[in-house]
Amino acid sequence: MNDKIVGMENLPNAYIDKIFVSEKSSGLYLKVRVSMYDHAEHPSWNYQIDNLKINAFFTGDLSEILKINNGESSLYDYKGDANRSVVISSRQMVPSGTEGEYIKYSFEIEKYFPFKPTNLNVYVAAFVDNLNFDNPLFNKFYGPVSGEKILLGGSYNKQANYFYYKDDNTEYAGPVHQKPDGSFMEGSEHSSTPHKDLVMVSETNYKIQLINEPIYSVSGTVLAVTETIGAQ
Repeated sequence: MNDKIVGMENLPNAYIDKIFVSEKSSGLYLKVRVSMYDHAEHPSWNYQIDNLKINAFFTGDLSEILKINNGESSLYDYKGDANRSVVISSRQMVPSGTEGEYIKYSFEIEKYFPFKPTNLNVYVAAFVDNLNFDNPLFNKFYGPVSGEKILLGGSYNKQANYFYYKDDNTEYAGPVHQKPDGSFMEGSEHSSTPHKDLVMVSETNYKIQLINEPIYSVSGTVLAVTETIGAQ
């Protein structure tokens, strides 16, 4: 593991670790576990960046999904959508483990839908809030976006992807962009700075898990997992 797990762009990487789902007659309950990493000895963002927050955005609109996936839209564009966007402070995240010289910080974000959506994606990104510049473009200070497909056509997503470096076969967990030829490279977008090629591998999706009771409280414990979506 190296500094790329923390983030090598303007703000730290935010990751989606798990998505717990509870289907009830009253609706669909979600609990999304979001994580970020920081240096244990010399933190780069934990209590170092004022007003650092995480935005989680839920959407089933296929046109919005396409725009976010293509980089045409930012989560900044949806931050004020209280029905679909959840914003938390980075200071709400608590240590959940250590990996070498890095500390993992996590928080579980809740979302309730009064119905089961046909399509549903969730996206997360770190951002700096309350910049209050006159030019709105300067207020758009967001880090790399992570996303997960939860529902497509009414069915849970059973496939997940991960990336590794083709030159040394080590796994890569940071932001990725796709080149016009369909191949992938590290980083959110292409730049003149050298960056490496990546290989995408598809595998069973173990992030989405059904639980047997609704989720009522962020501070409550996760109830017993009854099945993993990808294992069906």
